[in-house]
Amino acid sequence: MKNIEIIRDAGLCISCGVCAANCPKDCITYEFSPEGMLCPKVGAGDCVKCGRCLEVCPSSEFETDIDPDQISSYVMGSYHLILKAKCRNRDILKNSTSGGVVTELIMCLLTSGEYHAAFTVLGYDYHKTLETVKIEKVDDLKLSFGSRYLPVSHTEAVKYICKNQDKRVIIVATSCAMDAILKSIRLNHLK
Repeated sequence: MKNIEIIRDAGLCISCGVCAANCPKDCITYEFSPEGMLCPKVGAGDCVKCGRCLEVCPSSEFETDIDPDQISSYVMGSYHLILKAKCRNRDILKNSTSGGVVTELIMCLLTSGEYHAAFTVLGYDYHKTLETVKIEKVDDLKLSFGSRYLPVSHTEAVKYICKNQDKRVIIVATSCAMDAILKSIRLNHLK
């Protein structure tokens, strides 16, 4: 069985970190490639070639032997509908970069008690992997205002939902990272 390095070598990794969260040997780490991308590295002596990392990878459905110059047009795919929205809360709106809708939704869900926590990104640091951070209080959510279109690791979020199956959790992610998270939920038989 192959491991996540075939995705890395094909240039298809999105740096979501979900493969690392599902590794039973905890042998996947992330490091910067010579091109500056965060890519998975598998501890060769520790890998048992179980394939869990590939099962959750959102890029595992793509051909890994495509021409690297064609990847961007290959990955884009098609879409059915694009929506635009913005929140009505002026305080959120003035501090947001993309309309503040996600922030307002999270605030409503945490305030209502329907959800226990939200995983989102705080700050920017271009020299290390951005990680999602668990937020349980609405006031702490203000630290996460603003969109981040950067590779973000969801390793800790996936580990948390696997260990806390009784908790309702919000995860903020791009669609490709959310695909990996949903695959992880199915693989681990979570609700």
